[in-house]
Amino acid sequence: MPRHIAAFRIDRYRVGMAYGNHLDNPLIGDSETLRSDISMTVFLSDPASYDGGELRLETPFGAEEAKLCPGDAVVYATVVPHEAVEIARGVRVAVIGWLQSYRARPGPAPDPRRDEPGAAQAARDRRR
Repeated sequence: MPRHIAAFRIDRYRVGMAYGNHLDNPLIGDSETLRSDISMTVFLSDPASYDGGELRLETPFGAEEAKLCPGDAVVYATVVPHEAVEIARGVRVAVIGWLQSYRARPGPAPDPRRDEPGAAQAARDRRR
């Protein structure tokens, strides 16, 4: 159960549209600030109805892509770089949301890309 949930946003991508590689803002809101440490993409379009449009995450294990069925979601740490790949055909509709988790310790969320030198490479080696 999240501590807080930001207002959801519906994104519609048409042919030629993309959202380049970025990090989500860790603070969301104008009147009341939410610490968004969890991001979420819920796919609404049938993946056969469009080409491109994959959600690409740059994880410690390498790039991972998702293009899921309507209602399926990808939940990821806000510190993970990601992008929506350019649409080549059709329309991709998704709900985008941000959540604030309950955290056991104060301070910044751990970032596996920096906190454990060599951890990402060791994980990639184990996958081979």
